[in-house]
Amino acid sequence: GGAGRGQGKGPPPLIVEYQMVKGKRENPVTRFLRETRSELRKVAWPSRQETTNLTIIVIAVTLTMAASLGFIDYIFSKLFGLLIR
Repeated sequence: GGAGRGQGKGPPPLIVEYQMVKGKRENPVTRFLRETRSELRKVAWPSRQETTNLTIIVIAVTLTMAASLGFIDYIFSKLFGLLIR
């Protein structure tokens, strides 16, 4: 068992803090920013129409939930008001 472990292919990438770039040690912050930029290029960004539609849905659901919770709160406050009298 243990295939792929201790095969002498170098240290795991998460343990290596610095990489050699053109004979120099690379700054970890610079490396992070470069890798982040590279990953962001791979993202499938939504179109303007998709973004607009999803935003409208989020706002509608938020308003519906706010109104529902407000109504339930009003009903309970009236019920407890009758019980406390």
